[in-house]
Amino acid sequence: MFKKLTAGCIIALSSALSFANAQADICKEIEWWIVEGLTDTPFSSFDSDFKHLSQGRYRAGDSLPTHKNEDCLLSKNGDILDDRDWASLTCRLSTSGADTGRQEPIRATYNSTRDQLMRCSTLHEWKMSEFERDSDYSTSWHYPGGGYLTLQLRVTSRADLGATVLELAINRLMSPSNRFGSEPTLAEAGKTRPQASQNVLPKGAARWAKRIAGDYPEIAQRLGWEGTVGVRVIVGIDGKPIDCVVTSSSGWPILDHTACESMKRFARFDPAKDEDGNPEYGRYTTSIRYEFE
Repeated sequence: MFKKLTAGCIIALSSALSFANAQADICKEIEWWIVEGLTDTPFSSFDSDFKHLSQGRYRAGDSLPTHKNEDCLLSKNGDILDDRDWASLTCRLSTSGADTGRQEPIRATYNSTRDQLMRCSTLHEWKMSEFERDSDYSTSWHYPGGGYLTLQLRVTSRADLGATVLELAINRLMSPSNRFGSEPTLAEAGKTRPQASQNVLPKGAARWAKRIAGDYPEIAQRLGWEGTVGVRVIVGIDGKPIDCVVTSSSGWPILDHTACESMKRFARFDPAKDEDGNPEYGRYTTSIRYEFE
């Protein structure tokens, strides 16, 4: 029997809440890839051995049907010419035709997948570029914080397979001075966070805690992740969170990311007030538990 997947705010809830499977969403899958790609050990949560080895495997979600249901591949590759290393996740996608060598079904699936990716809000601020030469063509999205992270949808002729294939890959530039090692997280540099000294009380906590429980990432069920995330939110004068930081990690970057995003999206509070009764920023600290039971 499968365990029930649950999540809850430890302070707000006394019992665990059931989780409904999220609908397959390519944009959500890509968001998870980006979160993993921005960590100091890119994609190692997808395969723990990948932290120490140069290769690994990853099972994509339903929104990315792969060729013959194959796993996606994780790899670390060095560029001898410029002494740079890349960590990559590559999925070979299924095309609409049985013969993967035919250009028509490959082009149709490429166009359809590209259209889906262009609608992803996560990629809206990324710089997009396109390339086409003969039977090879691609669309790339470049991380706005620099050349550290690139998402690429590509059709390429693979001599090793003797076929033309459609692939979706995300590539993370590693530190050139530490081959296949880690580097500082690619967080926003110099971000100024609003300050607040007064604690605030939750408003309608039972209602929004249930919504946070329902926001348990589908990838956690797929890969069996559990953990507790400590968070602190800064609450604006309207009672809505305007910022969130992780105070204690679950050990899984995507759970940490989801905890803060869910708090900002769903949580509501009674606004703080100063001595004169004027609204001011407040703060609230809690923990969110993601677990099977």
